[in-house]
Amino acid sequence: MSQTKALFVLAGSVLAFGASAQAAEPAANRDEIRAIVAEMLADADSRSSLLQGGGTAGRDEKGFFIGSGDGNYKLNIGGFVQNTYFFNFRDDENADGNPGVGQPNEFEPGFQIKRARLEFTGNVISPDFKFGVTEELSNGAAGTASLKDAWWDYNLGNGWYIKGGQFRLGFLREELISDTYQLASERSAVNSVFTQDRSQGLEFGYRDEQFRASLALSDGFNSDNTPFTTAPALPSTAAEADWGLTFRAEWNFMGSTKTLKDFTSMADGEWAAMVGAAVHFQQSANTQLNTDQDTDYLAYTIDFQIEGAGFNGFIAFVGNNTEVTTPGAGDADANDYGLVAQIGYRFDKFEPFVRYEGIYLDNDADTGRAFAATQDENLNFLTFGANYYFAGHAAKFTADVSWCFDATNIGAIGGIPVGTGSFIGSNTGFIGSNEDDEVVLRFQFQFMF
Repeated sequence: MSQTKALFVLAGSVLAFGASAQAAEPAANRDEIRAIVAEMLADADSRSSLLQGGGTAGRDEKGFFIGSGDGNYKLNIGGFVQNTYFFNFRDDENADGNPGVGQPNEFEPGFQIKRARLEFTGNVISPDFKFGVTEELSNGAAGTASLKDAWWDYNLGNGWYIKGGQFRLGFLREELISDTYQLASERSAVNSVFTQDRSQGLEFGYRDEQFRASLALSDGFNSDNTPFTTAPALPSTAAEADWGLTFRAEWNFMGSTKTLKDFTSMADGEWAAMVGAAVHFQQSANTQLNTDQDTDYLAYTIDFQIEGAGFNGFIAFVGNNTEVTTPGAGDADANDYGLVAQIGYRFDKFEPFVRYEGIYLDNDADTGRAFAATQDENLNFLTFGANYYFAGHAAKFTADVSWCFDATNIGAIGGIPVGTGSFIGSNTGFIGSNEDDEVVLRFQFQFMF
């Protein structure tokens, strides 16, 4: 029953009660009752009018929403869960080829809530002033919550915009594609090692259907959720730089940018293709290990993406230069590279795919990096599997195998490039091994709301 109808029933009940008591009550009381009823009806009409010309609510392609009738205020509420079963295989022999005490188990299986995330986006004041806040409820840890995104974005007109807060810097294309729109169950090991992830800063840029460019001033790669006083604890990590600059440009020379928001194409999907490139430079705080040591980090990448008629393809090259300056000891540097290439083809709801990943670390670096006999400076991966789309990305099952042909214990020596992450972790399923051929099977169901 609507609010107005309910009030009419209530008013009728009050009038009936007033009529039954008419003989016993003075006229003044009957007039007071009529005045109260009239006031209630007027208030109901006012509220009904406000509802008809005011707020809206429902669900669209961005999820559930509430907003004002004029569109100036809107809140989208959504999120997703990725439930994954891992099966990890490693050789349990030690360096001399004999089983040893304390060596890893050959098989390591188990379930994990890889990601469980709430996302709030929308606009305030006008559709030109957008915002986004994302909370990670579980990222492989036991219910550990953390802030992922907290940004605002203002449209300056004619394609120009300014953005601020905590967000993904415009660097690796694979990282800029949403977690829910990937081809495999997890991004490549190359992305894990060289990723920009999120940072705090300001970004100024231009975007339209064919061309996009951005320039960001930030605290450097992987510096999300850090106070401005945070400094690296070791030369091989960069929790927060003194400053960082990131520039990225993308050219859609065929099709729409919306088509390339993911790594898949419907069987009858339109063709779209783009090429992108980015460069980043950051300078660390000179408080590492309580010395005056400085670390300069330069990274660069170029990528190409295409999809249409069920086919999808992506290739990206990334490199970096890490230069460490120590008073009295001079400069030392390292150059590391990565390559990822993947293709897939979608038959209606079924989509097989294959991906190559290569990480090539500088074994001649003079930054204190050293490789033991059981450690490889070049790591090669092959990932293959298939997706089944129950309802697009909103309900998707992925089964894949990721196989590293080389020893995966590289992170133990600080061999991972400065300022970046590592592919070893519960999200990728790689645990690390002194032996070659670590294999991970991943079975994942994803649903979005």
